[in-house]
Parts: sequence; C-alpha cells; structure tokens
Amino acid sequence: MKSKASLLIITFLLVATNCYSNETADALASLEKHAAQGDAFSQDILGDMYFDGVLGVLKDPQKAFMWHKKAADQGYENAQYKLGFAYQYGIGVLEDPTKALVWYGKAAKQGSGAAQYKLGSAYFYGKGVPKDLKLAKEFIQKAHNNGYEPATKFWAENELWKY
Repeated sequence: MKSKASLLIITFLLVATNCYSNETADALASLEKHAAQGDAFSQDILGDMYFDGVLGVLKDPQKAFMWHKKAADQGYENAQYKLGFAYQYGIGVLEDPTKALVWYGKAAKQGSGAAQYKLGSAYFYGKGVPKDLKLAKEFIQKAHNNGYEPATKFWAENELWKY
C-alpha cells in the first residue's frame, strides 16, 4: 500500500531528524493531514509526538490523549495500550484505573505483550480488580510468550508457575 509506505517514510524522517528543518515541517504537515483524515497509524504517531514534545510539537498530554483515543477507537493496538497507560497514571486525562484496565484488555486481546503484562500484574496485586493469581499467571504467561521481557522477569521473581 503506497500510502502506508509513505507514512512509514514520513515517520522515519520525523524520528531520525535531529533538528527541525523544512523537510521535517513538510513531513509533519503530511502526518497531520493523514491523521486528520482518520489514519490510525498517523494518529498514533502524532499522539506520541505530543506526548514527548518532539520536532516542533510542543508537549501536550491532552492532545496526545486525543490523538491516541482516535486511533484506539479504530482498534489500533498500540494506541489502546497507550490509553490504558494514560488512564492508569492520569496523563492527559483524569486517572481512572477501571478505564485503564478496559483499554489494556482491548490491546491484550490483540496480542500486546505490554498490555497483557499490565493486566497480569493488576490481577497479581489486586489493583483495580480482585486479586486472582490464576488470571495473573495466564496474562503474564501470554506476555512472556509474546516476548515481553518484563513478564519473564515477573514470572520468575513471583514464581507464577506455582499457581
């Protein structure tokens, strides 16, 4: 898909450029255009840029949340995880552990190891959900199987194989 390849190149230029230049401004304008047209990948990248405040984009947690939400509402896994993170820590939105778990759950169903880890640790500690070591084990194991390194460490440190 030509459009997706173009967006990947634009994203690379934005990330790889060490300074703000005319080329960066053009790439950013193109990214914003695609995001405004509803492209979830572009919305997610733009959300990241507002989250971090890079390449001429001022740090703005509320705008980051808005762009990630647009992408997440379209089922974009990375953005769903980021909404969970935003709700968990109150970044750009009021802290809401219940909503955090909902968004982590959506990303986890799509195979996000990071989201599976967040759910597993929530069940392990009983944060926002009743403590459930069997569910903790299930989600941490899925995260490990998806190559999420912190899950492997968590598995070993907490001896989850026992449950």
